[in-house]
Amino acid sequence: MKGSDHQSQAVTPETHHSYLKRARSILRQFSQAHDGVDPEEEPEWFESWFNNHFLAERGKATQRQYRAAVRYYIEFRGGRTVLSIREGKEQREWESDRGIDRRFTKPSGTSSGKAKHINPRELVSLCGALRSTRSKSAHLAADLLIAGCQFGLRPSEWAEAQFTFFDRPTDATECDSRLVVRNAKATQGRSFGSHRTLHFSRGSIEPTDLKVCMRCNLAMKVRALKRRRERQSGDEDADPCGLRAIQQSLARARKLRGYKRKITLYSARHQFAANAKAAGLKPTVIAALMGHGSDETAAQHYGKRRSGRRGRALGVEPSEEDVEAVAAMNAPDNSKEKDSSKNQGENTDGENHAEDNYSDDNLMMDPPSPSSGPSTS
Repeated sequence: MKGSDHQSQAVTPETHHSYLKRARSILRQFSQAHDGVDPEEEPEWFESWFNNHFLAERGKATQRQYRAAVRYYIEFRGGRTVLSIREGKEQREWESDRGIDRRFTKPSGTSSGKAKHINPRELVSLCGALRSTRSKSAHLAADLLIAGCQFGLRPSEWAEAQFTFFDRPTDATECDSRLVVRNAKATQGRSFGSHRTLHFSRGSIEPTDLKVCMRCNLAMKVRALKRRRERQSGDEDADPCGLRAIQQSLARARKLRGYKRKITLYSARHQFAANAKAAGLKPTVIAALMGHGSDETAAQHYGKRRSGRRGRALGVEPSEEDVEAVAAMNAPDNSKEKDSSKNQGENTDGENHAEDNYSDDNLMMDPPSPSSGPSTS
């Protein structure tokens, strides 16, 4: 694969560092598994190990994450690396020649093992367990669960979301507030635009829940700023939004309550999708609410309608512009783009799986600045 093929694709600094960290971990694991062999000296051996061994027992979503990280590493280094990995038809032919059938590979650490809904009883129970401790991460985990069920944001998106409140209109049923969200998947071509706008009325959301969402928004902004400063000071392992500690707190609460289902922060986003389906919203509207480019993503990969809250309005509406953008992306004349987005899929883990130890001084350069989106201030 040529290093210049995808170099023009902009990524956020967080994604840049996450990709390079994950790729360096994979290279380090290869070296440890083969008595210190440098992958750069045995590129074909590394490629065979990566495709046939490293990815073999991982689920499709995790495979996409690792493959994207290694691709980005190769593109970023350009002529300074001899590594390459097969893609698309060439990769499928390579697997076919070796009798590898991805339909029967065992998922490991992917969304297939995670709960895709969270019922009210579980939500109350887990939040109670989380708030019974003194841990700030545990308290924020509880807030993220409630906020995720209410607005459907990815956990990391709260760090750059912005609430705006207007004077209450004459008709109290009209939306008098909005939440502008920077779409996390926009730089990967898997969203309809850089931002999405969620309209809501303060009367449609419980005041206590709205207070929790605003508190969650502020806490995630503070955490992201702290991690950014840590990275600037030389801490390459700084978690972009501090989600690792929050996820660990939730795992402990889940164990304390004896839940066998793996309820994660992302389960709240699944529940939001299930609630939207139960409310009878159209696929294009749900895609606009969740920041998806394809109107099929939520239907195929997110919470089922039967798990949603029936007989209750969602309380959140997308902007007309966002719905029109989704409809335009999914129009018949854009079928090729839609199929491409569908094949890339949706990462529903929201978690990093690899640790970073593979050193390369040149890797800590910042990526090209992505094009700026509309102001949310």
